[in-house]
Amino acid sequence: METKNLDGKDLTIEEALTQYRNLIKKITNKMFIEGKYRDMDREDVSQLVSMSLVHAYNTYDHERGKTFLAYAYFIMIRQTLNQMRGYNNGIHIPPRVRETMGKIRKHEMEDYSADIISKTFNQSLVDAQRALKYLSYFSIRTFSDFEYDDDEESYILEGALSDSDDFTSPVVNDFIKSLDDGQQTIVRMRLSGFKLREIGDVFGITHQATQRRLMVIRKRWYEFKGDIAHV
Repeated sequence: METKNLDGKDLTIEEALTQYRNLIKKITNKMFIEGKYRDMDREDVSQLVSMSLVHAYNTYDHERGKTFLAYAYFIMIRQTLNQMRGYNNGIHIPPRVRETMGKIRKHEMEDYSADIISKTFNQSLVDAQRALKYLSYFSIRTFSDFEYDDDEESYILEGALSDSDDFTSPVVNDFIKSLDDGQQTIVRMRLSGFKLREIGDVFGITHQATQRRLMVIRKRWYEFKGDIAHV
């Protein structure tokens, strides 16, 4: 059976899966929040992470000088995130319904009937009904739910993104989808518990550069929040 030299040990793919089971577990735990966002259970996430280790095993070349552990860590994160794109991306709220939701919140009309809301804001009755349904059945969740106190860096995600609790989970999901691929990856890695240093390693940038990118995302979030809440 074919083997590869991984950090001084000649291992088959089956042996590698056993040897690096703790790495698989660590990345699975970190990626589970992202998986829940896509309606995946822990076993689904673990399978994707294991498959990503197989990919890292097949593409690794020890003669390039990088340790397998460092190489696999980067590949497994990137590969798992790419594979997750094939799963459910959450619920998309049409812009006109999102607009109605913002107006309802702004005027504190959550307890009013769809008929009154429709007439007040000159919106269709269907859009008013859908807006009330989203506001009623989706639990309020913002980035503060993923507050992560990083002892090593004394950094909290909430401070980098938002201190507001005015938006439902689908609206936050819409915001994430409005970002470019790199920004989405940074946000989702951070929400999954990755440290700034670890994110920087994936992108090949410094800790300070990662902080600056998060500050850009924070500014985008405030702009996005304002577009919804002040229509």
